[in-house]
Amino acid sequence: MVFSKPLSYPNVEILIRFLDPSLRFRLSRQCPSIRSCEKKHPFILKFLALNKHSITLNATSYQLAIFQDSDIPLELPFDVDVRGSRDMNLVVEKRREEILIDGRFHRFHRFNGQNPVSPGAAQCNQFIQLTVGSYIERMMYSRKLHDALFYMIKKLLVGKLSIKAHKFCLRSSGILRIPQSLKIQTKHVQLEGPHIEQLLKVLPFLLDTGGTPLSSFTFSETLVTTEKLDFDIVRTAGILIFQWSTLINLFDLRHRRVYFKRVGLEFILQVIRNFLEHGRDFDTHYSFEGINEQAIFKALELQTRVYKEIRHNCVTFYKENFMDIVVSYNVNTCILDVKVQRQEFFV
Repeated sequence: MVFSKPLSYPNVEILIRFLDPSLRFRLSRQCPSIRSCEKKHPFILKFLALNKHSITLNATSYQLAIFQDSDIPLELPFDVDVRGSRDMNLVVEKRREEILIDGRFHRFHRFNGQNPVSPGAAQCNQFIQLTVGSYIERMMYSRKLHDALFYMIKKLLVGKLSIKAHKFCLRSSGILRIPQSLKIQTKHVQLEGPHIEQLLKVLPFLLDTGGTPLSSFTFSETLVTTEKLDFDIVRTAGILIFQWSTLINLFDLRHRRVYFKRVGLEFILQVIRNFLEHGRDFDTHYSFEGINEQAIFKALELQTRVYKEIRHNCVTFYKENFMDIVVSYNVNTCILDVKVQRQEFFV
Protein backbone atom coordinates (compact mmCIF):
# COMPACT_ATOMS: atom_id res chain seq x y z
CA MET A 1 0.00 0.00 0.00
CA VAL A 2 1.44 3.39 -1.04
CA PHE A 3 1.06 6.36 1.29
CA SER A 4 1.43 9.88 -0.06
CA LYS A 5 3.43 12.36 1.95
CA PRO A 6 1.65 15.48 3.21
CA LEU A 7 2.72 18.78 1.71
CA SER A 8 5.23 20.79 3.69
CA TYR A 9 4.23 24.27 4.86
CA PRO A 10 6.37 26.07 2.21
CA ASN A 11 4.74 23.94 -0.50
CA VAL A 12 1.27 24.75 0.84
CA GLU A 13 2.13 28.45 0.67
CA ILE A 14 3.19 28.17 -2.97
CA LEU A 15 0.11 26.12 -3.84
CA ILE A 16 -2.28 28.61 -2.23
CA ARG A 17 -0.65 31.54 -4.00
CA PHE A 18 -1.43 30.12 -7.46
CA LEU A 19 -4.78 28.43 -6.80
CA ASP A 20 -7.96 29.55 -8.55
CA PRO A 21 -9.61 32.08 -6.17
CA SER A 22 -12.84 30.08 -5.79
CA LEU A 23 -10.96 26.86 -5.05
CA ARG A 24 -8.73 28.72 -2.62
CA PHE A 25 -11.81 30.01 -0.77
CA ARG A 26 -13.39 26.53 -0.57
CA LEU A 27 -10.18 24.97 0.74
CA SER A 28 -9.87 27.68 3.37
CA ARG A 29 -13.42 26.99 4.58
CA GLN A 30 -12.95 23.22 4.73
CA CYS A 31 -9.39 23.17 6.11
CA PRO A 32 -9.07 25.44 9.16
CA SER A 33 -5.37 24.59 9.44
CA ILE A 34 -4.49 26.56 6.29
CA ARG A 35 -6.61 29.66 6.96
CA SER A 36 -3.81 31.66 8.58
CA CYS A 37 -1.53 30.76 5.69
CA GLU A 38 -4.19 31.68 3.14
CA LYS A 39 -4.71 35.14 4.62
CA LYS A 40 -0.97 35.90 4.41
CA HIS A 41 -0.88 35.91 0.62
CA PRO A 42 -2.35 38.39 -1.86
CA PHE A 43 -5.63 37.47 -3.52
CA ILE A 44 -4.77 37.82 -7.23
CA LEU A 45 -7.61 38.07 -9.75
CA LYS A 46 -7.94 38.74 -13.45
CA PHE A 47 -11.45 40.13 -12.97
CA LEU A 48 -13.48 41.26 -9.95
CA ALA A 49 -17.05 42.56 -10.19
CA LEU A 50 -19.47 43.73 -7.49
CA ASN A 51 -23.15 43.97 -8.38
CA LYS A 52 -26.29 44.40 -6.27
CA HIS A 53 -26.79 40.63 -5.82
CA SER A 54 -23.58 39.04 -7.04
CA ILE A 55 -19.81 38.84 -6.81
CA THR A 56 -17.71 37.65 -9.74
CA LEU A 57 -14.19 36.33 -9.25
CA ASN A 58 -12.59 35.71 -12.63
CA ALA A 59 -15.14 33.49 -14.42
CA THR A 60 -16.97 32.35 -11.27
CA SER A 61 -20.11 34.20 -10.21
CA TYR A 62 -21.65 34.02 -6.72
CA GLN A 63 -25.29 34.92 -7.38
CA LEU A 64 -27.96 35.59 -4.73
CA ALA A 65 -31.73 35.46 -5.25
CA ILE A 66 -34.95 34.78 -3.33
CA PHE A 67 -36.35 31.29 -3.87
CA GLN A 68 -40.06 30.80 -3.27
CA ASP A 69 -41.06 27.20 -2.60
CA SER A 70 -44.64 26.92 -3.83
CA ASP A 71 -46.70 24.92 -6.33
CA ILE A 72 -44.84 26.85 -9.01
CA PRO A 73 -41.32 27.49 -7.61
CA LEU A 74 -40.06 31.00 -8.31
CA GLU A 75 -36.59 32.48 -8.31
CA LEU A 76 -36.85 36.22 -7.63
CA PRO A 77 -34.07 38.82 -8.12
CA PHE A 78 -35.48 41.12 -5.43
CA ASP A 79 -36.51 41.17 -1.75
CA VAL A 80 -40.11 40.43 -0.77
CA ASP A 81 -42.27 41.55 2.16
CA VAL A 82 -44.34 39.46 4.59
CA ARG A 83 -47.11 39.08 1.96
CA GLY A 84 -44.67 37.75 -0.62
CA SER A 85 -44.86 40.90 -2.77
CA ARG A 86 -41.87 42.87 -3.89
CA ASP A 87 -40.68 44.96 -0.95
CA MET A 88 -41.54 48.48 -2.15
CA ASN A 89 -40.87 50.15 1.22
CA LEU A 90 -37.33 48.89 1.72
CA VAL A 91 -35.45 51.54 3.73
CA VAL A 92 -31.69 51.38 4.12
CA GLU A 93 -29.44 53.42 6.38
CA LYS A 94 -25.68 53.63 6.11
CA ARG A 95 -23.76 51.86 8.84
CA ARG A 96 -20.39 53.02 10.14
CA GLU A 97 -18.47 50.01 8.84
CA GLU A 98 -19.74 50.11 5.28
CA ILE A 99 -19.88 51.95 1.97
CA LEU A 100 -23.52 52.21 0.85
CA ILE A 101 -24.62 52.57 -2.78
CA ASP A 102 -28.36 52.95 -3.34
CA GLY A 103 -28.92 52.86 -7.09
CA ARG A 104 -32.60 51.95 -7.12
CA PHE A 105 -34.95 53.27 -9.76
CA HIS A 106 -38.32 53.58 -8.02
CA ARG A 107 -40.19 53.56 -11.31
CA PHE A 108 -38.76 50.11 -12.03
CA HIS A 109 -40.06 48.78 -8.72
CA ARG A 110 -43.65 48.67 -9.92
CA PHE A 111 -44.95 46.24 -12.48
CA ASN A 112 -47.95 48.17 -13.84
CA GLY A 113 -49.74 47.73 -10.53
CA GLN A 114 -49.47 43.95 -10.72
CA ASN A 115 -48.00 41.77 -8.03
CA PRO A 116 -44.97 39.96 -9.49
CA VAL A 117 -45.36 37.15 -6.93
CA SER A 118 -48.08 34.50 -7.02
CA PRO A 119 -51.19 35.08 -4.82
CA GLY A 120 -50.25 32.24 -2.49
CA ALA A 121 -46.78 33.59 -1.81
CA ALA A 122 -47.51 34.48 1.82
CA GLN A 123 -48.32 30.82 2.64
CA CYS A 124 -45.16 29.33 1.11
CA ASN A 125 -41.58 29.08 2.34
CA GLN A 126 -39.01 31.59 1.15
CA PHE A 127 -35.26 31.11 1.09
CA ILE A 128 -32.13 32.97 0.08
CA GLN A 129 -30.57 31.03 -2.76
CA LEU A 130 -26.85 31.05 -3.54
CA THR A 131 -25.87 29.86 -7.01
CA VAL A 132 -22.24 29.19 -7.95
CA GLY A 133 -22.08 27.54 -11.35
CA SER A 134 -24.08 24.31 -11.04
CA TYR A 135 -23.97 24.42 -7.23
CA ILE A 136 -27.11 25.71 -5.47
CA GLU A 137 -27.56 26.24 -1.72
CA ARG A 138 -30.69 27.54 -0.01
CA MET A 139 -30.84 29.17 3.42
CA MET A 140 -33.65 30.58 5.53
CA TYR A 141 -34.72 34.05 4.45
CA SER A 142 -33.57 35.80 7.63
CA ARG A 143 -31.81 38.78 6.06
CA LYS A 144 -32.32 40.99 3.01
CA LEU A 145 -30.37 40.34 -0.17
CA HIS A 146 -28.13 43.39 0.29
CA ASP A 147 -27.25 42.25 3.81
CA ALA A 148 -26.56 38.72 2.55
CA LEU A 149 -24.24 40.11 -0.13
CA PHE A 150 -22.45 42.27 2.46
CA TYR A 151 -21.85 39.12 4.50
CA MET A 152 -20.61 37.24 1.42
CA ILE A 153 -18.20 40.04 0.46
CA LYS A 154 -16.72 39.91 3.97
CA LYS A 155 -16.28 36.13 3.79
CA LEU A 156 -14.80 36.12 0.30
CA LEU A 157 -12.64 39.24 0.22
CA VAL A 158 -12.13 40.92 3.59
CA GLY A 159 -9.16 39.85 5.73
CA LYS A 160 -6.77 39.05 2.89
CA LEU A 161 -3.27 40.54 2.89
CA SER A 162 -4.25 42.41 -0.27
CA ILE A 163 -6.60 42.05 -3.24
CA LYS A 164 -5.05 42.61 -6.65
CA ALA A 165 -7.45 42.58 -9.59
CA HIS A 166 -6.36 43.28 -13.16
CA LYS A 167 -9.82 44.73 -13.82
CA PHE A 168 -12.45 45.87 -11.32
CA CYS A 169 -16.10 46.40 -12.30
CA LEU A 170 -18.68 48.14 -10.10
CA ARG A 171 -22.40 48.40 -10.94
CA SER A 172 -25.07 50.69 -9.44
CA SER A 173 -28.47 49.20 -10.23
CA GLY A 174 -29.70 48.48 -6.70
CA ILE A 175 -28.64 48.44 -3.05
CA LEU A 176 -25.00 47.53 -2.61
CA ARG A 177 -23.34 47.42 0.80
CA ILE A 178 -19.54 47.09 0.78
CA PRO A 179 -17.36 46.67 3.88
CA GLN A 180 -15.35 49.83 4.46
CA SER A 181 -12.24 47.74 5.14
CA LEU A 182 -12.23 46.34 1.60
CA LYS A 183 -9.35 47.78 -0.46
CA ILE A 184 -8.73 46.76 -4.06
CA GLN A 185 -5.53 47.23 -6.03
CA THR A 186 -6.23 47.56 -9.74
CA LYS A 187 -5.17 49.46 -12.85
CA HIS A 188 -8.39 49.08 -14.87
CA VAL A 189 -11.83 50.20 -13.63
CA GLN A 190 -15.24 49.85 -15.28
CA LEU A 191 -18.42 51.52 -13.98
CA GLU A 192 -21.90 50.38 -15.02
CA GLY A 193 -25.46 51.41 -14.25
CA PRO A 194 -27.63 54.52 -14.10
CA HIS A 195 -26.01 56.14 -11.04
CA ILE A 196 -22.39 56.58 -12.09
CA GLU A 197 -22.01 59.71 -9.94
CA GLN A 198 -22.53 57.65 -6.77
CA LEU A 199 -19.88 55.17 -7.88
CA LEU A 200 -17.38 57.92 -8.69
CA LYS A 201 -17.81 59.37 -5.20
CA VAL A 202 -17.22 56.08 -3.36
CA LEU A 203 -14.54 54.68 -5.70
CA PRO A 204 -11.57 56.44 -4.00
CA PHE A 205 -12.53 54.74 -0.72
CA LEU A 206 -12.51 51.31 -2.39
CA LEU A 207 -9.30 51.53 -4.38
CA ASP A 208 -5.74 51.26 -3.15
CA THR A 209 -3.84 52.76 -6.10
CA GLY A 210 -0.76 53.84 -4.18
CA GLY A 211 -1.12 57.31 -5.66
CA THR A 212 -0.56 56.16 -9.25
CA PRO A 213 -3.16 56.90 -11.97
CA LEU A 214 -5.32 54.15 -13.43
CA SER A 215 -4.28 52.70 -16.78
CA SER A 216 -7.85 52.72 -18.09
CA PHE A 217 -11.29 53.92 -17.02
CA THR A 218 -14.41 52.54 -18.74
CA PHE A 219 -17.89 54.07 -18.75
CA SER A 220 -20.68 51.63 -19.62
CA GLU A 221 -23.69 53.92 -19.87
CA THR A 222 -25.43 55.84 -22.63
CA LEU A 223 -24.94 59.37 -21.33
CA VAL A 224 -21.72 60.83 -19.92
CA THR A 225 -21.92 64.39 -18.59
CA THR A 226 -19.20 66.94 -17.92
CA GLU A 227 -19.46 66.41 -14.16
CA LYS A 228 -18.54 62.75 -14.51
CA LEU A 229 -15.42 63.63 -16.49
CA ASP A 230 -14.24 66.09 -13.84
CA PHE A 231 -13.36 63.57 -11.10
CA ASP A 232 -9.61 63.26 -10.49
CA ILE A 233 -9.67 59.49 -10.91
CA VAL A 234 -11.15 59.97 -14.41
CA ARG A 235 -9.00 62.90 -15.53
CA THR A 236 -5.73 61.17 -14.62
CA ALA A 237 -6.51 57.77 -16.18
CA GLY A 238 -4.26 56.71 -19.05
CA ILE A 239 -7.17 56.00 -21.41
CA LEU A 240 -10.92 56.63 -21.23
CA ILE A 241 -13.13 53.95 -22.77
CA PHE A 242 -16.78 54.65 -23.60
CA GLN A 243 -19.27 51.85 -24.34
CA TRP A 244 -22.61 52.87 -25.84
CA SER A 245 -21.86 56.41 -24.74
CA THR A 246 -22.96 59.79 -26.04
CA LEU A 247 -21.17 62.86 -24.73
CA ILE A 248 -23.27 65.96 -24.11
CA ASN A 249 -20.45 68.31 -25.12
CA LEU A 250 -17.38 67.07 -26.95
CA PHE A 251 -15.54 70.27 -26.11
CA ASP A 252 -15.57 69.21 -22.44
CA LEU A 253 -13.70 66.02 -23.26
CA ARG A 254 -10.06 67.11 -23.16
CA HIS A 255 -8.49 63.74 -22.41
CA ARG A 256 -5.66 62.83 -24.78
CA ARG A 257 -6.36 59.10 -25.19
CA VAL A 258 -9.98 58.02 -25.72
CA TYR A 259 -11.51 54.83 -27.10
CA PHE A 260 -15.13 54.58 -28.27
CA LYS A 261 -17.12 51.37 -28.77
CA ARG A 262 -20.38 51.08 -30.69
CA VAL A 263 -20.87 54.65 -31.83
CA GLY A 264 -22.50 55.85 -35.05
CA LEU A 265 -20.98 57.47 -38.11
CA GLU A 266 -22.51 60.86 -37.38
CA PHE A 267 -20.87 60.93 -33.94
CA ILE A 268 -17.45 60.25 -35.49
CA LEU A 269 -17.91 63.03 -38.03
CA GLN A 270 -18.91 65.33 -35.18
CA VAL A 271 -15.64 64.47 -33.40
CA ILE A 272 -13.57 65.19 -36.52
CA ARG A 273 -15.37 68.49 -37.11
CA ASN A 274 -14.77 69.40 -33.47
CA PHE A 275 -11.04 68.70 -33.87
CA LEU A 276 -10.86 70.82 -37.04
CA GLU A 277 -12.73 73.76 -35.53
CA HIS A 278 -11.34 73.86 -32.00
CA GLY A 279 -8.11 71.88 -32.23
CA ARG A 280 -6.69 69.60 -29.57
CA ASP A 281 -3.40 69.16 -27.72
CA PHE A 282 -0.62 67.42 -29.61
CA ASP A 283 -0.65 63.61 -29.23
CA THR A 284 -4.42 63.52 -28.72
CA HIS A 285 -5.59 60.14 -30.02
CA TYR A 286 -9.21 58.97 -30.36
CA SER A 287 -10.14 55.46 -31.57
CA PHE A 288 -13.48 54.15 -32.82
CA GLU A 289 -14.26 50.44 -32.92
CA GLY A 290 -16.26 48.53 -35.52
CA ILE A 291 -16.55 51.27 -38.14
CA ASN A 292 -17.21 50.54 -41.83
CA GLU A 293 -14.24 51.75 -43.87
CA GLN A 294 -16.12 52.80 -47.01
CA ALA A 295 -18.80 54.66 -45.07
CA ILE A 296 -16.37 56.79 -43.08
CA PHE A 297 -14.15 57.79 -46.01
CA LYS A 298 -17.11 58.52 -48.25
CA ALA A 299 -18.43 60.78 -45.49
CA LEU A 300 -15.03 62.45 -45.17
CA GLU A 301 -15.14 63.39 -48.83
CA LEU A 302 -18.11 65.61 -48.04
CA GLN A 303 -16.09 67.65 -45.54
CA THR A 304 -15.44 71.21 -46.68
CA ARG A 305 -11.84 71.20 -45.49
CA VAL A 306 -9.09 70.72 -48.06
CA TYR A 307 -6.99 67.66 -47.51
CA LYS A 308 -3.31 68.13 -47.03
CA GLU A 309 -2.64 64.54 -48.08
CA ILE A 310 -4.64 61.49 -49.09
CA ARG A 311 -3.16 58.02 -48.88
CA HIS A 312 -4.64 54.53 -48.76
CA ASN A 313 -6.88 54.32 -45.66
CA CYS A 314 -5.48 57.63 -44.40
CA VAL A 315 -6.49 61.28 -44.74
CA THR A 316 -4.47 64.18 -43.33
CA PHE A 317 -6.12 67.53 -42.65
CA TYR A 318 -4.12 70.71 -42.33
CA LYS A 319 -4.66 72.76 -39.18
CA GLU A 320 -2.92 75.99 -38.20
CA ASN A 321 -0.31 76.19 -35.44
CA PHE A 322 1.85 73.50 -37.07
CA MET A 323 -0.83 70.90 -36.42
CA ASP A 324 -2.01 67.96 -38.56
CA ILE A 325 -5.15 65.94 -37.92
CA VAL A 326 -4.69 62.43 -39.29
CA VAL A 327 -7.64 60.09 -39.84
CA SER A 328 -6.59 56.50 -40.52
CA TYR A 329 -8.33 53.13 -40.73
CA ASN A 330 -6.92 49.72 -39.79
CA VAL A 331 -8.47 47.07 -42.04
CA ASN A 332 -7.40 44.18 -39.77
CA THR A 333 -8.89 45.55 -36.55
CA CYS A 334 -11.73 47.66 -38.07
CA ILE A 335 -10.61 50.55 -35.88
CA LEU A 336 -10.61 54.17 -37.01
CA ASP A 337 -8.00 56.45 -35.42
CA VAL A 338 -8.06 60.23 -35.25
CA LYS A 339 -4.73 61.71 -34.15
CA VAL A 340 -3.40 65.22 -33.60
CA GLN A 341 0.28 65.45 -34.43
CA ARG A 342 2.93 68.01 -35.25
CA GLN A 343 3.48 68.85 -38.87
CA GLU A 344 6.55 67.30 -40.43
CA PHE A 345 8.93 69.59 -42.27
CA PHE A 346 11.51 68.25 -44.68
CA VAL A 347 14.54 70.30 -45.66
